[in-house]
This record gives sequence, structure tokens and C-alpha cells, in this order.
Amino acid sequence: MFAQSLQDKLALTAINSINGQNLLSRLPLNDQPLYGWYETLNGGEVTQRNAQYDVQDDDFQFYKQEITNVHNSEYTSTPDGPYDSTNAKFGIAVIKKVDDVDFDFTGLDASDKITLDADGDGTVDIGLKFTLQPDFRYGRMTLDSVSGSIGGPIQVPLRTEFWDGESYISNSDDSGSQFITKEYCGLSNLSNSDAYLTDTVNTNGKQAVNLGKSDIVRAAQTTSQRGFVRLFLRQGITQPEGTMCSWPNGTQPWLQFNWRDFGDEDPSAVIIFGAYRGNDRIIYRGEPNLVSH
Repeated sequence: MFAQSLQDKLALTAINSINGQNLLSRLPLNDQPLYGWYETLNGGEVTQRNAQYDVQDDDFQFYKQEITNVHNSEYTSTPDGPYDSTNAKFGIAVIKKVDDVDFDFTGLDASDKITLDADGDGTVDIGLKFTLQPDFRYGRMTLDSVSGSIGGPIQVPLRTEFWDGESYISNSDDSGSQFITKEYCGLSNLSNSDAYLTDTVNTNGKQAVNLGKSDIVRAAQTTSQRGFVRLFLRQGITQPEGTMCSWPNGTQPWLQFNWRDFGDEDPSAVIIFGAYRGNDRIIYRGEPNLVSH
């Protein structure tokens, strides 16, 4: 194996191919020490001349675009993208060349190259884009606000969506996002509210969406009473503004969203219990942080 001083150094490189924007700050794996030269080839034989550079990652990630929240200091993202082969290029570049060893760009089209300062040293590097490009989408999980009789159960439609560049659409490619209905918390106009989330499977265990949707979520009350409540379904570890609940670990924080201008938080739904009561005309007053956003 060659000494480290004689080894080329590689780094991830990424660019918006439409406007030339550098996307490296949104790649958590950029220039990680987990990458390195190995002495063995795929066949298992040891070599000191044809070492391969091995990149091992089962979860290639792309950070959301963060913005400043004018209401508090909580993490807040804003939708952009999607990023795929039509508007972005992700690849790898040699940022430290020994004896001018670099990729062989002979015969390659200009669209296969990524021209960018990949390591921030002020020198432009020419990288090679991956043969297969990732498809990054800004996503969120959403619950519909609903109403029904006191006590419930009331069906709460659940969807996963992604930003297509103009609006949010249901993600029919998603049959993997998960949720656990027993992990919830709420805000209510009733001081003694005992509203809760459950599901029709009655396991309160881990469930998953099917083609971006689920119809098994239900809202109910232990004590039947008229009122409304905002119920949050856990996805991250942050405590929703105005609540007194938190969780030890988050499962899918990338599905949180800035629903109420308090920063990215779990998906939630406003549930009105007692919406149907004969011919009575009941008008609920919006409570701050509850139904006003």
C-alpha cells in the first residue's frame, strides 16, 4: 500500500446545473474520513498498484434548505428542488493530485464533468458525475384536520407529500415512511382533554404508508366531551410550541414541516369533537397556536 503522502484524495462534488449553485454544504457526507484506499480488490486479491477507493454509505442524504425563523431560534426549512438528473449533478473529484493522477476525461461529454471548488481551497476542481444520479425531494407528512361526533373515533387521513417545484403533491412512490399512533401529544381548548390518536389495526405499533397514504389513523376521546384539539404525530425529537411533550429519539425528522411558523415540527391535525349536534349552531373561537395556523 502506498504511503498516505503518495495517495490522491477524493471528495464529493455537487452543483445545480441550471444556475451553477454550489450544493456541497447540503451533503453531510462531503469529504468524510470514512472514505479511503483499500489494498484489496473486489476479487479479494491484495495489490499495491491497483488499490480501489471505497465509498460505503447506505443512506446518501441531502440537507433541506434552512432559513431564519423570525419567531424563535428553532430549525426551520423551506421547500426547494426537487434535485435530479435534469437540474443537478452529483459526483466525485480528485482534490489532491499526486503526480497529476486524475480521472481520464478523454471522450467524455462536457455534461459528465462537474467544475467546482470541491474542497474550498480556492482552486477549481473538475469532477466526474455519478453514472446514476440521486433523486432528492423536499418531503413532509401531513394529517388532515377533521370533525365528528364527541368521543369518536374520527378518521384522520394521513399522506406523505413532496414539493414538485410549484406545489405539494402526494408521493405515490412512498411505501416506506412510518408512524406510531401511540406517540402523540396535543393542544386543546379543554384543560382536561384526554383526546388521543390510535389506529384501526389496534396494535399501536409501527405502521407504514402505502403509495403515500394511510387511512388507518383515528382520533378519539376517553371522556366524551365537546371541544377541539390539535394532535401531533411524532416524527422528530423537538417539542411542538405550546406543548409539554417530547420524545427520546426521532425516527423521520425529514418529514417535519414549518406548519405554524414556529419552526419545523411534527405533522398535526385539528380535531373538532361534537361538530354534529342536531340543528344547533355552534361556532368555535380560534385559539392561539391551535387552529389559527
